[in-house]
Amino acid sequence: MGLIAIFCILIAQIPTVFAQEFSWQGVQLQTVVGGEVPVYKKTLSIRANIAHFCIPKNNTHMFFSYAGIKWNIAEWVWISPQIGATLNWGPEEQEAFIVSLWINFSFFKDKLNIFLEGDVYLNAKISDYYGYYSVDYNFHNNFGAGIQAEQVNKGVMFGPHIGIMLKYWSLQVQYYTGVQKNINYGHTFRIFTMLYFN
Repeated sequence: MGLIAIFCILIAQIPTVFAQEFSWQGVQLQTVVGGEVPVYKKTLSIRANIAHFCIPKNNTHMFFSYAGIKWNIAEWVWISPQIGATLNWGPEEQEAFIVSLWINFSFFKDKLNIFLEGDVYLNAKISDYYGYYSVDYNFHNNFGAGIQAEQVNKGVMFGPHIGIMLKYWSLQVQYYTGVQKNINYGHTFRIFTMLYFN
């Protein structure tokens, strides 16, 4: 509980170190439902998920779907090349095809996890890059904390997060700050929930 209190105090102080023009971008909500089915022992599985991303402040709604294989290369690393689609992507709310690669590294009996995601969104008008990178430490079976960064083309936002994990369900509260003026100067909280069956 002490760690949660320290986390909340630090998060509350971050905005005060910036000028008043450092804007609040609104709470973000992200919900993911997915799962995977083994194909060959514990080495190969098929996975898929759908996601909804929402910023209620400006009525933004984006939808994403992914499907592909998950290959457990070793006990401590898996890789998942995927394809998918997105609806309402970006300011122009476009539909786009997704080519994606996810990689996860696990150390110390799954207590420390490093996750890397790289997506390219393509259609006749755009070719955007999206990246999500995180480092998580699981203190107990159901509680963890870490840092994450999110990239859209040249813009990068980053910050800490805390979360709880149950058998199929997980919840994270993520804080993001962006310090690139004219790209993503501001800060936000994201509430991330996931229901995942495997």
